[in-house]
Amino acid sequence: MDGVGNVQRINRAVERHYNFALKDLIGSPVDTFLPQNVTRQFFHDGQGEFFDARIEKWFSWRTFDFLEKNEKNKEVRVVTLHDVTAMHQLTDQLEQAYESQKAAQSQLVQQEKMASIGQLAAGVAHEINNPVGFIRSNLNTLGKYLQRLNEHIESLEQVISDSDREDLIQQAKESRRKKKLNAILEDASELIEESVEGTNRVSVIVQNLKSFSRVDDVGFHWADLHECLEASLSIAWNEIKYNSRIEKDYGDLPQVFCNPQQLNQVLLNLLVNAAQAIEQHGVITIKTWVDEQWAHISVKDTGCGMSDEVKSRIFDPFYTTKEVGKGTGLGLSICYDILSKHHGLITVESTVGQGTVFHLQLPLQPPEEMEAVEK
Repeated sequence: MDGVGNVQRINRAVERHYNFALKDLIGSPVDTFLPQNVTRQFFHDGQGEFFDARIEKWFSWRTFDFLEKNEKNKEVRVVTLHDVTAMHQLTDQLEQAYESQKAAQSQLVQQEKMASIGQLAAGVAHEINNPVGFIRSNLNTLGKYLQRLNEHIESLEQVISDSDREDLIQQAKESRRKKKLNAILEDASELIEESVEGTNRVSVIVQNLKSFSRVDDVGFHWADLHECLEASLSIAWNEIKYNSRIEKDYGDLPQVFCNPQQLNQVLLNLLVNAAQAIEQHGVITIKTWVDEQWAHISVKDTGCGMSDEVKSRIFDPFYTTKEVGKGTGLGLSICYDILSKHHGLITVESTVGQGTVFHLQLPLQPPEEMEAVEK
């Protein structure tokens, strides 16, 4: 092109990319067929790349000065263009493959971590279960001993009362009063009863912890979804209890062919996310129901909700709205992957300032390839 950007000579490669005849381009401004924001850069030595959206191609360009050896010794600027679309497409494919591999690796690490936590939880649950068992047994025995002592004291007082010795009767009454025997016996019974109730609660938590980990029962099999919910609630309770009230609306669900350990991971993630979305105090509603094809679980919170932009990306690997160090962006991505392996669905509805509902669907009749999966 000349000093003002008019085409002086051009090769036929332009005809393959742009729908122009060479004779129509000679003498015309170079921005007749190239984008103006690109051609303005041609007046400076250099190189670069641009994407022409009209023909959906990438080009690399380079310019340099050239002295025409003709009667006028005219200086012109030479521009070379190279079609690098294939290279860009290959680069995009490699980047997508790398991101996919990185996501898969991170999910695998996360799942291995959950498996390790499950094994640790099962071991801790077993170790807790043994001392809790003998504490409960000892408390029950202590309660029986206390009852016998109380009966013995009442028997002795009856003997004193039947003796008609007023001095002994008064001494017995005074001794009972000074030692606050009535209050002690009443409180002791209540203390033992409350302690037994506490050990029973610990046993329930331990059982839920073992159910949640299911180290000895890995794989797909028929399971009760309500048991999965209760186990996950028990584990998440410490995160939930400070700012949330749980409301349950359980329907009649048949058993579902699933991997309970993986479903527990999904439910735990949804419950913790729901609690973290509630700033002051709110309600988390868990609902279950069934139709002809699906078993349904919904987890609804009255938290801060999500914008449409956030909602469209929450299942993307590594995407998180939490502060640095508080979230990996893998939780919901793994949930989505687990539901996919179950041939199920996970969807979300959310309104900013009103809350969020996550909806899980699991097939009542699993595909044949799922039933073939060994435990």
